[in-house]
Amino acid sequence: MPHRTDKASEFTADELDAKLSKEREELGLFKTPFTVCRLFATATVDFLASNVLSFSTSPAALFVVYPLLGLLGMSVTFFPSWYARPENCDGSGGGWLYGTCCNTCQLSRDRPCVPIRVVVLA
Repeated sequence: MPHRTDKASEFTADELDAKLSKEREELGLFKTPFTVCRLFATATVDFLASNVLSFSTSPAALFVVYPLLGLLGMSVTFFPSWYARPENCDGSGGGWLYGTCCNTCQLSRDRPCVPIRVVVLA
């Protein structure tokens, strides 16, 4: 069986360290901006992918986040009246997730009513 030769195996540890140190010194945002941006983007994608994967399979996600998302989806699907906007500024005619509007809303009719309880649930 022929011996496999890699570029890394052609150098000793000290030579490889010196070579990589020299290449790192040549990198710079103003010297090689595309290389630096590419390396940063690659590292960011790897970091986010590993963290999203670890969080998505964590017990907190499995027992809290996913059930809450399922309940939210079911409530939007089966009870759309809960999310109905109020017809006027005093809060009448709206779903129970909308509270009464603030006092400034009664001064300015252009300002829409905001869901008060949705912010607490989110």
